[in-house]
Amino acid sequence: MLPPSQQNTNERYEASKPSLTAENRRIPDSVEASLLSAKEQLSLRLVLFSALTEYQDAPKAREATKNAGRTHRRDFLDAFAYLCDVEKGGATVTAAALEQLEHSNFLWLAANEGISQDVKAYAETLLRGLQQPHFQGLEEWIFRQAVTKCAPRIETYQQGVKHHATACRMQLRILLERDDTIVLHVRRILKRLSEPKNQDAATFVDFCHNMKPKDISDILTAGEQVGDPDQDFEKLRHFIHGLAATRAKSHVVVEAARLDPALRNITEIRTVHAPSEVRLRMSAEIFKPYDIVWDICKASHNQYHNLSALHAIVERDSPLMRVTLRSEMARKGQSTITRVHAELQVADRFSRDKMVFLGNDRYIGCSKPACYFCFNWLKFHHKNFVLPATHSKIIIGCRAPDDGLHEPGARILAETYAKVSNGVGEDILNFLLNSPGGEGSRPRRLQFQSTEGPSLAPSTVG
Repeated sequence: MLPPSQQNTNERYEASKPSLTAENRRIPDSVEASLLSAKEQLSLRLVLFSALTEYQDAPKAREATKNAGRTHRRDFLDAFAYLCDVEKGGATVTAAALEQLEHSNFLWLAANEGISQDVKAYAETLLRGLQQPHFQGLEEWIFRQAVTKCAPRIETYQQGVKHHATACRMQLRILLERDDTIVLHVRRILKRLSEPKNQDAATFVDFCHNMKPKDISDILTAGEQVGDPDQDFEKLRHFIHGLAATRAKSHVVVEAARLDPALRNITEIRTVHAPSEVRLRMSAEIFKPYDIVWDICKASHNQYHNLSALHAIVERDSPLMRVTLRSEMARKGQSTITRVHAELQVADRFSRDKMVFLGNDRYIGCSKPACYFCFNWLKFHHKNFVLPATHSKIIIGCRAPDDGLHEPGARILAETYAKVSNGVGEDILNFLLNSPGGEGSRPRRLQFQSTEGPSLAPSTVG
C-alpha cells in the first residue's frame, strides 16, 4: 500500500507493454493490477536508490563451490561469454549456460540486444575448435579468432591505454629529477604503452597480458606520488586488464575444456531471442523521496531506525539544496529505455521451459558481473540460481523478463517483484542509516563494470 500521495498513479506510471498482448489478455485484471503495483513500487525504489548512490556496495565475487568440475564449467561459461562480447558497451554483453540432455549438452547464449547471426557463427567456430581431439596450438588459434572478431572492443581498450599512458607520462615529468627506481621503471612501461612500435593488436594484447603484478603495482605507486588528480593511473590499470582479458579468457576456455569432458560434449549452440525494448515513463510528481521511504519503513518495526531513515531522507531532499533528490530522480527516471539483461533472458528461458542445467549447477555465466538489479532478481528467483558476481551498480534501465505472460507466470513475476522490492527497500534503509547526509553525500567512486583482473574470469573478481 502506497502513501496517499502515491495512490492511483496508473496515469503517472506507464510502461509500454511487450508485443505479445494476446498472451497478456489471459491475465485476470486483478493479477495484472497486482503486477503493475509491484513493478511500480520497485521502479520507484530503484530510481531513488540510484539517485542516492551509484553503487550499492563494493564488487562481490560469484558464489563459491568446492566442486572442481563446477568450477571449471563456471570459468568456461564466464570466459566463453566474454569472448562473444565483441563490442565495448552494453549492447553485446553476453550470458551463457549449459543445458544437459540425455546424450549431449547444449550451450545457450544471450546478449542484452540479442545474439547476431555472425556472432553465433563465430561462437560455433570456437566450439568446433574445442571439439578437436588434440589441444596443441588450440589456445593460440582461439585467441587469434577472438582478436579478429572482438576488434571493436580491443580497439577501444587500445585507445584507452594509449591515452592514459600518455597522460601518466606527462604527470611523471615533475619527478624527472628524482633518482627513483620505480618511477624510471614506470616511465619505460608507459613509453611502450603510449608509443607501441608497429605492433598488431594481438601483440599489444599479449604485452599487456604478460605484464607482472609488480608492474601494475608500480604504476599505481607512481600515481600516488604525483597525486593523480584525474585518476589516469587507475584508469590505465583498468584498460590494461581489459586488453589482457582476451588472452586470459582464451586460455581459460581451452583449459576448462581440456579438464572437463562434458564441455567437449557440447553438440550445439542455441540462442535466446532478446525481448524488445520497453520505454518506462514516470511523472515527476510521483518522485517523492519521503513517501517512498515512508512506504519502506512500514515493513520495519524498529521505530528508532524508521525515524532516523525518514530524517535522513529529508536532509537529502532539502529545498535549499542546489540539486534536490527529487529533481535527480526526475532526471534519471522520467523516461527510461529498459531492456532485459542477458543473464535474465537465460534464466527466464531455463525456468519457463523447465530445462535442466548441466550437473544441476544453476549457474549462468556472463561477460560482465551482474548489475544490482540482475543480482537481486537471481537472488530472489524461485528457481534458486547460483549467485553471480556483481559490480553492484544500480542500473534503472534493466527490467525483468515479461514477454508472453500467462496467469501463473504473471503471479510469479508479481511475487518476485515484491521480494526484490523488499530487498531494495532494506538496502535503501541501510544506506540512509549508515551514510552521511546532506549535499555532496552521493558518492561516486571509480569502479568498473568489466573484469578487474588480467587472468581471472569476470565472475571470480571480488
